[in-house]
Amino acid sequence: MVTAFKKLLNMAILNFILKGNVVECNTEKGLQDVDVILRNTIDPGQKNTLSDANGDFIFHLKQASTFKLKGNKDGYFSNEVNINTNEYDRNQSLFIDFEMCANPCGTAIKLDNIIFNLDKWDILPAAETDLNYIVKLMQENPGIKVEMSSHTDSRGSHEYNQELSQKRAQSTVDYLTNKGIVRNRLIARGAGETELLNHCADGVSCTEAQHTINRRTEFKIICLE
Repeated sequence: MVTAFKKLLNMAILNFILKGNVVECNTEKGLQDVDVILRNTIDPGQKNTLSDANGDFIFHLKQASTFKLKGNKDGYFSNEVNINTNEYDRNQSLFIDFEMCANPCGTAIKLDNIIFNLDKWDILPAAETDLNYIVKLMQENPGIKVEMSSHTDSRGSHEYNQELSQKRAQSTVDYLTNKGIVRNRLIARGAGETELLNHCADGVSCTEAQHTINRRTEFKIICLE
């Protein structure tokens, strides 16, 4: 009986406590009633809990396990993140403090590495990391659509920039469909020079660095009802 008790005690000692907090991305605003899902990738099974009024949540974790953590809340989307308890020293860590964030639907998020050669719309190797991130995000969140928007600077005619940006947005969408994302979940939007981020409009003298700010690709998550 004593031996069995000691065994159970030792097993309990090997557990960690994951004390987490979920916030709205780029803010310190805690999100309440997020359905936080903890999935064990080694032993099948998952746990669920709701975040409290401050966005806090707690899970008990086993040592030497790998988990995937994700949050669901109407009007928001989140990335799936990995937690490996092998990375923590049980002799020093009883609690694992962890913060995750969720983005509001409709938020435009800039993709820094989706760039194009002059007058071209071919996807370059440098863009694949960002695009594969979108693929993973859509696989993890089957209830979302994504609008891909390409933008130009003000140089060149309005008509030319509009056409070029639409071709670039379409190339981006085509890449995603070739990775298995269903076409009706994707929207290609060319904005041309209509949504500049600075003062560099037609006839305004700007540096190349200032023009570069406007040549961007963004994605916007559209959460389905």
